[in-house]
Amino acid sequence: MKHQSIIKHILEVRFQPVPSILDKKGAITESLLNDVFDTWVVNPTRIDILSTTNKNITSFVTYSNYGLVSETPNSSDLFLEKAQELIKKLWIITPSSRILRFGLRTYQIFPEKRNMDTLVKIYKSKFLSIPEKTLSAFKADLVDVGIALNFTDNSNEKYNVQFNMNTGAMLKDQALQFFSNASLLPDVGLFSDTDFFIENQQQLSNFKQKDFLELVTQGIEREKSVQNIVTEFINSKNDK
Repeated sequence: MKHQSIIKHILEVRFQPVPSILDKKGAITESLLNDVFDTWVVNPTRIDILSTTNKNITSFVTYSNYGLVSETPNSSDLFLEKAQELIKKLWIITPSSRILRFGLRTYQIFPEKRNMDTLVKIYKSKFLSIPEKTLSAFKADLVDVGIALNFTDNSNEKYNVQFNMNTGAMLKDQALQFFSNASLLPDVGLFSDTDFFIENQQQLSNFKQKDFLELVTQGIEREKSVQNIVTEFINSKNDK
């Protein structure tokens, strides 16, 4: 029986195209190799940095974006460490004055003992206020419910971020489009997709390197907070 959440973190930083990256692919590749990343694939417009000992983490660089992907069984701490390392190493090539968007996306699925039908009914009762009469007018059964919530966080003037969250019950077959290791996935689970981002170029241009490093930490913490809130809400017995 699986009891732990399966998590996939994705960092992506988009920036104004830097053509010189295409001429420096070899040097960039060498600079990104470390204890985890020990092999690479270099294409005309893209560098992929891989690991022969850890198939669940990869990073990439192109002339207009770079990123890192890591998923369970890797920990969030490993993702945080390697994401911050990547930002530091590419800072000279992609300073804040060129950055267009910072994004940290997290997929998470938590194993559930309840079946899919039960979870759909719970999501329906918690999030939907559509009367049964209206639902019946569709002349079809509501077999799945997915909720999308979009937020702007104005609590911190310096880090004026946005985050979007989608959540719903999910079967293993559906989860395979988000996660790569089928053996770790539950048959049924509570799924969430949290996208934590800033795409205000004027705001990003004023950030220092330490601000971007802090954003990675904040993005992971925000996802944990959002997931806990949703899980508690779904499992609460009192709707009021």
